[in-house]
Amino acid sequence: MRETRKVLAFLLALLVVLNTVTPFAYAETGSIGESQEEVIEGIDQQQKDETDVDSTRRHDLEKELPQLPDDRSGGPVIKRIISPVVNTYTYIFMVDAEEWERQIVQNGEFLIEPEAPEKENLRFIGWFTESDIPGEPDIQIDFDQPVSVAEVEPPENTDIEVYAKFDELLYNVTFVYGNKILKTKEVSPGGTVDDSGVPLNVTEEGKVFSHWSETPDGSAFDFNTPIHEDKSLYAVTKDAWIVTFDSKGGSAILPKHIEDGNELGTPESPTRAGYVFKHWSLTDGGPAIPANYVVTENITLYAVWEAGTNTCYKVIYWQENAEDDGYTFEEQDIRTGTTGAPATYESKSYTGFHFSHADDTTISANGDTVVNVYYKRNVHTFTIEYRTGSGSLFNPYVWHTYSTTPLKYGQSTATQYNAAVAAYPY
Repeated sequence: MRETRKVLAFLLALLVVLNTVTPFAYAETGSIGESQEEVIEGIDQQQKDETDVDSTRRHDLEKELPQLPDDRSGGPVIKRIISPVVNTYTYIFMVDAEEWERQIVQNGEFLIEPEAPEKENLRFIGWFTESDIPGEPDIQIDFDQPVSVAEVEPPENTDIEVYAKFDELLYNVTFVYGNKILKTKEVSPGGTVDDSGVPLNVTEEGKVFSHWSETPDGSAFDFNTPIHEDKSLYAVTKDAWIVTFDSKGGSAILPKHIEDGNELGTPESPTRAGYVFKHWSLTDGGPAIPANYVVTENITLYAVWEAGTNTCYKVIYWQENAEDDGYTFEEQDIRTGTTGAPATYESKSYTGFHFSHADDTTISANGDTVVNVYYKRNVHTFTIEYRTGSGSLFNPYVWHTYSTTPLKYGQSTATQYNAAVAAYPY
């Protein structure tokens, strides 16, 4: 077929040249070997046989051949062809270094797409010409667009080389669920595929995934099968019961679909701050459900928890201020205990202080419990006395109380002292 197309392309090129020249120049002697009528008859027969050539490419050679004088005994010989009167492009289609086909077109005419070449394990992309701009990608031939031939004077034919472009042959394996394409994987010829990374989420009520099939609801596809063509694989589902999980304050567990009559198995364990997961139960706080429980209906399982015995909490110790009724942070302890139990603390001994009170709270599961313990300052009596008398026998010293003031441990005595000095400066 390809050799036939080459012959046709050559004849078309010859016809276009003959159609665009005028006049012919003839030698005075020589012979073409057969009469003009025989040439025309042979060409007519050739055109009838080549019915697959586009009609726009055929020319009526009989009309174009010049009429020769009858007295030329030897017949005409074409000596040379004068340059074409219109501009043309000759597209030379190449596959590697081999010419595949060539076509001559005038301005506004269409190229006919050649038969696609084939190479083992390669995929034909199309026909391309090299870009005139360095660094720019090559240009793919668009056979649906007319060719724009540049107008130059005098008219000339320009050869344009077109090359066949190939890429690695890869087959597309498409994974489909319902009417939605989940993922497409590319596979080399003879390679295999798997369903890893396919984001399948069965949304049908009471259904679970069964297998992948080459047809909707068909038999299971063997993933060891070599791939030699594009292929679609469809998710096939089957009937199942839904197991719902109530984690009772723990992390969420997605529902599980189990085929009718199958065992429950071991469900995923939730987590919960401050608690230890014990088991799943068919009742709230009930006994554990066994892994070999046979599922024959939709069920809900409840998480059973045990309070954690190592839950952290914080104890902060505060000391009363000397000059006001507020408190100042002194230190803190990090302690552990059982979730939900009373938060305890260690008694501290601070010089000049005594325990006042502490928060009464239980240990929170999330570890954010804080127990505040307060210590007040000890209170002492501050007394200022003054003395009278000279200390003689007849005028002995006598002490008198000027003021008596309760002051906290560490509190300043300046106020009372300054008042006494002002009253008795001597």
